[in-house]
Amino acid sequence: MKHISQMRMFAIAALCLGATIAPATAQTAEEQYSYLHSKCGPTLQMSKSECDCIVAMAKSDLKGKELDMAVLMVKQDQAGIAKLQGEMTGQQMSNTVAFVTGAPTKCRNK
Repeated sequence: MKHISQMRMFAIAALCLGATIAPATAQTAEEQYSYLHSKCGPTLQMSKSECDCIVAMAKSDLKGKELDMAVLMVKQDQAGIAKLQGEMTGQQMSNTVAFVTGAPTKCRNK
């Protein structure tokens, strides 16, 4: 039951960001931050400063696998999400979902 609930949260999080499907996760954190910034404006219709806010939050709130998962969610890479989910703790997943669902709201009008 918990697995179904987590998958539902992933689907909601991915839909919130509504990004296009893209290939594998960027290799470096800076590439991942750049990817998130590049998808922010066109996907969420947010300004550059709002997107800067989202990336700043990612830099402070997400580390390692959490950042990898956030990028996979934005890319809607279901296979990558499923694989990485098995390697993450519940707390890491909670942190990632909280970021993906909360950052756009927190950064709106910044």
